[in-house]
Amino acid sequence: MKSPELSELLAYLRQENLIQAEEIVQPQSLGQVVSDSRQLKAGDVFIAYQGVSFDSHETLCDMTANGAGLVILDKPKFLPDVKGFNHILVKNSRKVWAYIAAMVHGHPETRVPMYGVTGTNGKTSSAWLSQSLLKPVGKKVFVIGTMGAFLGDEFFPTRHTTPDPDELFSLLKAAADRGADLIVMEVSSHAIVQEKLGPIRFQGVLFTSFSRDHLDFHETMEEYFDAKLQAFRTYLEAGGAKVAHESVMPLLQAKGEERVISYGSRGDWQMSLQEASLDGCRLQLQYESHQCNLNVPLVGDFIVQNLVGVLILLREHWQSTSLQELLNQLSTVPGRLERVQSQGSDERVVLVDYAHTPDALEKCLASLRPLATKRLVVVFGCGGDRDRGKRPLMAQAAARYGDHLLITSDNPRTEDPQQIIDDIVAGLPADAKARCTVEIDRRQAIATAVGMLNPRDCLLIAGKGHEDYQIIGKDRIDFDDRLVARDAMDNI
Repeated sequence: MKSPELSELLAYLRQENLIQAEEIVQPQSLGQVVSDSRQLKAGDVFIAYQGVSFDSHETLCDMTANGAGLVILDKPKFLPDVKGFNHILVKNSRKVWAYIAAMVHGHPETRVPMYGVTGTNGKTSSAWLSQSLLKPVGKKVFVIGTMGAFLGDEFFPTRHTTPDPDELFSLLKAAADRGADLIVMEVSSHAIVQEKLGPIRFQGVLFTSFSRDHLDFHETMEEYFDAKLQAFRTYLEAGGAKVAHESVMPLLQAKGEERVISYGSRGDWQMSLQEASLDGCRLQLQYESHQCNLNVPLVGDFIVQNLVGVLILLREHWQSTSLQELLNQLSTVPGRLERVQSQGSDERVVLVDYAHTPDALEKCLASLRPLATKRLVVVFGCGGDRDRGKRPLMAQAAARYGDHLLITSDNPRTEDPQQIIDDIVAGLPADAKARCTVEIDRRQAIATAVGMLNPRDCLLIAGKGHEDYQIIGKDRIDFDDRLVARDAMDNI
């Protein structure tokens, strides 16, 4: 992204109180703003920061030798490497990166109302449902999250759930330029810790859930929760709406949070499923002086709970419209209890879901168990280079509900796939091992599971959902659970 003039940039960063020390030796025109040392050209602004597996501060001698027009760093011990060159010492380079990105793109975060969705599980479903819910009232919702960014039929691929600042603010500008009425974005705990959001302030934030995940990044559950909490405390505008599922409320109250609208079976918005099937459910919803019975074309009470959270978050955008009219046109969420259909008529029920945490898998299977008229078969694994502690917990969740389990690879990344599976199997109760099959090859595991299905059996393929790839080693190969399952159904 193109940098502003040096004097303009310095004035802005001083105004935002982001500079700790500075040395401007040679005023000059600046080129691009880069954070990758391999992209630096003479005159560019280079932002040095500590990554997960690297520290670009260690390249600063090379950056000055290559003619960087300005270096931004946040580690004082590297100041000798930039002495005699234009540089700024800041408290947090990533935060400054976000503020510069906002400035370069004309502060698009101020042009369109923005809403954030955070939580361990449910972010993607909630973000997707926001655009589907408001489509009948003519609202153009720009969504940013795990599945990419999209506005209607226009799609923008992204690299992370919450993109890095240059990509994020470029997307926000695209949303504003295309006339979006509002932006709904997933807010990951990583993005909050890394301060990717900069000057973004949301009109409302939805906190969907909280359970174990990302302990390879956050050292403790408390640290993980405190990161999520900043979506309310740092990135919510004054008077903005705070919405949370009832399961999160005790944690929020323990932290002193007030003025939070809750939802769930006992929340401010009370909901209960009167009937449920693989085609949808009958929902009773009570809030304020309203009580209504609604037909919802979604499978899984946890997804319906996400829907209710979105209804609260975006209430001002739909409240003059019949709620049932909106729900009639809801589309299902890709890769979230998504039904796989074979070419012919088929009584086998095959569903794909993104559930890759113990809590998500438990909720998914708990929703399916009463809907499965015969056996419930589960295919699942765990990602490599991630929190190993959740692997036995995934096994326990699957064993509680599944009649037969097939444990396989997910995205093993650079870990040994067999070791990951061994970690999962170690968590199985003794009585579950007899109904468990291990197949390291995910394609074969899905084919085996489909092959054992009888009419009206139900198969859940968990872990990857909408993803159309598998990461083995450092290679990203084409792989879509839905396509693999459909092929197996058509050929077995």
